[in-house]
Amino acid sequence: MKNGANPNNNPICGDKIDINGPNGSVTVTIVDTCPTCAYGDIDLSPAAFSKLADLNDGRININWSFA
Repeated sequence: MKNGANPNNNPICGDKIDINGPNGSVTVTIVDTCPTCAYGDIDLSPAAFSKLADLNDGRININWSFA
């Protein structure tokens, strides 16, 4: 996603995505973009991440699609 001056104003904010990880899946709402993230990264809340993997895993491989 391209980030503008305010990452909270990205037109994709408010869209939902389904994410599948090593230990499960979760549907999340995009609330902002991550200017410091690498291309293709998704920054999740701890609650969402814990549905996909153990928080101690830090970074995991996922598959996602728009819900």
